[in-house]
Amino acid sequence: MNTLVARIFVRSKLRRAAGLAALAAGATVGWLPRGAEAASVPGLDSGLLFPSAGAFLLVSGLLVGALYWRMLRRRRLPTRPTISAESVAAAQLDEFGVHFQPVINLATGDLVGAEALVRWEQPGAEVTTARQFFARAARAGVLDDVVARAMRPACDFARDCLDANAGAFRLHINLSESQLRAGDATVEVLERALRESQLVPWALQVEVPERALVEIGPGVTTTLKAIADLGVNIAIDDFWGQDETYWVLSIPGVTAVKLDLRANTNSETSRASLANAARIAQSRNLTVAAKRVESSFEMEFATDIGCTEVQGHAYGRPMEASEFRSAAIHVPPSTQAEAPTPLAS
Repeated sequence: MNTLVARIFVRSKLRRAAGLAALAAGATVGWLPRGAEAASVPGLDSGLLFPSAGAFLLVSGLLVGALYWRMLRRRRLPTRPTISAESVAAAQLDEFGVHFQPVINLATGDLVGAEALVRWEQPGAEVTTARQFFARAARAGVLDDVVARAMRPACDFARDCLDANAGAFRLHINLSESQLRAGDATVEVLERALRESQLVPWALQVEVPERALVEIGPGVTTTLKAIADLGVNIAIDDFWGQDETYWVLSIPGVTAVKLDLRANTNSETSRASLANAARIAQSRNLTVAAKRVESSFEMEFATDIGCTEVQGHAYGRPMEASEFRSAAIHVPPSTQAEAPTPLAS
């Protein structure tokens, strides 16, 4: 059993033990000797313990223990699967797959890259979406291990696409807050993936969430500079462009920002904020990209605010590597304002 699986296995055992301990503690406290009985127990003051308090403590302990035990059992229900020891081990059986979503040049309609998205492909079940997968993997503490494991095959895929696409292709990979905090360890994972796959560094773009950078603070600059020194591009993901976050655009190696249109085009205020964020990035000669572009309105909005790269179901859904290679991905600019349809079915 590898150390990662062992860690999760031990953790689940400790949780079960904690639930039983809560039950035992409630019962023990509730049945402590009271009244005259307490006088025979060294260290107990008979005036402090009486039947009503004992009954209250007993019931409280039983309720707390029962609720905690029920919570643990609900987390193991098949209707809400979690990343368990078995599912972590499944990574060895290729159940964790990498899908790739096309990134399109908005001006030409040409394919210029792909974002790598980890998927959990459970046997006999639908593929878990990226949002669901990351939430479950993060709760189990295995997200960074799975993403690191997926880095090499993603870079191999990008090298093949680079050769087939006349050198115009860039792989987008997301880094989490915990990976940024890991510092040198994350830099080593990237360096090893580049070296073993023989992918040229400029064909890789790591995307770091603006929120994570703000949470960590300026100290994250050291890690990002080390990544930039590898020759890798850096993009600020989910960029919002608030006054207090302008400093992230000055981080060495930052060449692009990515705006989330699906989540932030529902109101006039949010659209104005996105347009302002795009202007700020453009004033610093950064590439402005839009993600989760799914409707004709979002397609037009991306054009209006000056985005140069786009991705989303309007331009192509996430695909397995073999399907991606065989898909003829191109969106003529004259048709981009029409109702969106996936490029590959």
